[in-house]
Amino acid sequence: MSPTDSTSGTSSADKALTVLEIVLTSTGPLGLAEIAERAGLTKPTAHRLLQIFVHRNYVRRTGVRTYATGPQALWLAGDTLARVNHAEMARPALQRLHDLIPETVHFAVLSGTDVVYVEKFESRRPYRMASSIGMALPLHCTAIGKSLLAFMPAEERRRLLPDGPLAARTHNTITDPDRLEQELARVARRGYAMDDEENEENIRCIGAAVFDSTGLPMGGISVSAPSFQLSAQDARRIAPGVVTTARDISLALAAGMERLPACYRSPNRPGPAHLTGTRTP
Repeated sequence: MSPTDSTSGTSSADKALTVLEIVLTSTGPLGLAEIAERAGLTKPTAHRLLQIFVHRNYVRRTGVRTYATGPQALWLAGDTLARVNHAEMARPALQRLHDLIPETVHFAVLSGTDVVYVEKFESRRPYRMASSIGMALPLHCTAIGKSLLAFMPAEERRRLLPDGPLAARTHNTITDPDRLEQELARVARRGYAMDDEENEENIRCIGAAVFDSTGLPMGGISVSAPSFQLSAQDARRIAPGVVTTARDISLALAAGMERLPACYRSPNRPGPAHLTGTRTP
């Protein structure tokens, strides 16, 4: 686009938002000439719009005709994020996943040293999972919990996990901290975790972490079913779709694709459309 403000069909509001987005998404102060060039506007038009944003504190001057994010934009972003209903934001992606597979789909968020279910889509099978919204579960033996741990900073992970052996929930629970660290390294490489009857006998889950606007894991999603219904092979087969759904929720929560793990950004990763139903009874 040539640097002119006479482009047909471009409204004043559109020009103003373009200028604001350029400043707010920059990693540092920008000069007037660069802002005008990126926005496809003349310098007088860009300057006029910038003065409006400076007056409203959305943009601040940092030098002679250089501009950066202002305090009002930061306050508004923080206030908006504080009021985000995570379950509501996640619901469309969870629904798409649930439309493609008949098993139970959960969304949980980190709360203290546990994960807590905040959304659940019931299985379309004759059976029902005993889980419920508000239920708290350990981190070390659940698919969502292990996904969260795998992408946390190491010091945060050490803070959340107890010293010494971990509590055994079933005969399959990983109780040795060193063995859990090895498992978490595999989770971080592939993007998903499996709960192979580790939290509850005869229940298998596949899960992936959800990231917030800072790029840190804040929760996760899982697909759960009785192990006779969801084999380990089945779980691995649907894992790419689970990761894709977790990625879509992360983007809805303003994580930004560049802040997501590389295994979430693979252009060849199958999406939910590649899912096929697990074995029917």
